[in-house]
Amino acid sequence: MSIKRLFILNAVVFGIFGIGLMIAPALLLSFFYDASTDATGIYGIRSWAAASFGQAILSWLVRDLRASDAKHAIVIAFFAMYTLGFIIDIGFQISGVFNAFGWSSPVIAGFFALAFGYYALIRPEK
Repeated sequence: MSIKRLFILNAVVFGIFGIGLMIAPALLLSFFYDASTDATGIYGIRSWAAASFGQAILSWLVRDLRASDAKHAIVIAFFAMYTLGFIIDIGFQISGVFNAFGWSSPVIAGFFALAFGYYALIRPEK
């Protein structure tokens, strides 16, 4: 997969998650994670959703940029973010906090960690 397609996929996936979690956080939490939350939790989820949507916009905007230090910095930041997210997601999933659909989070984070890690460490753009 090219770096451009990776950025597009990232934009689509997290654009959808961001919009969905902003509009219906309680519904999605109950479906994917068998979890419910109070108003403070809904606020936290919507804040995370806004950050996800911003990440989607950033991914969309950089997809066509030529190789540069700035673009490589974004790739490294996404690699770090997804790697940490994967570790956190695995911890919560193994502890039994989420239902079987909760495995979607570490799978998605793991995929993007590996993909952005590949372009950050193994095959950076020149």
